[in-house]
Amino acid sequence: MRVDCSEIEERFAGALVELDAAMDFGRTVGQDVERIYMVACGSANRSMLGLKYWIEHFSPSIEVRRYFPAEFMTQNPPRLDDRTLVLLASKSGTTPETVAAAEFLRDRECRVVAFTQLGDKPLGRAVAERFTVWESSESFAALSMLMLSVVGGILVARDGWPHGEALLSSLRRLPGAIAQAASVNDGRAAEEARLYANDRVLYHVAAGPCFPTAYVFGAFVPWLPLTCCKRR
Repeated sequence: MRVDCSEIEERFAGALVELDAAMDFGRTVGQDVERIYMVACGSANRSMLGLKYWIEHFSPSIEVRRYFPAEFMTQNPPRLDDRTLVLLASKSGTTPETVAAAEFLRDRECRVVAFTQLGDKPLGRAVAERFTVWESSESFAALSMLMLSVVGGILVARDGWPHGEALLSSLRRLPGAIAQAASVNDGRAAEEARLYANDRVLYHVAAGPCFPTAYVFGAFVPWLPLTCCKRR
């Protein structure tokens, strides 16, 4: 089956609509943010792992932490004040633990923003500020784009980071680059799928900011046939 590049790019339409607003939001709150706490389950949590790496690399002034929702509520960080921004993310907008974290934060002084597919789901309804990517099979990358844009805006406003516009330009081009990569590698991928279809173990190796993508691919992409999970 030939890769349909236009169809892949269309999956990012919602994220592209929100990119500028996400950057503007980051710039608006940037001077007031000393801490960024990121809270999510599953692949959204792993996307935040890459974002945490990025903030720690570029920002000399922002404290950043990443939590699973149950861990976050149990720990109840004492610095959830008006200098703290909490990012919540859930693809479906219905992840029970993440929705519970949003409810947990309802009366706190901290600022809360959610990232999800649709704003009318429980997570979107539980917060005052949200960014949505619409329904998309590329939600991992789409949600990451919007979180990157918000954080980029914060870095610009707080740390004088000089690459805000370059980041936006790159993010606008990312869907096309993803589609092109899928198209260029389609034949190779089909051949490697044939070669490794019956292998029992598949390793996904990465480091640094690339680790979350490898982790998500290995942990959350369904494998058919599931020979890697069966004893011969």
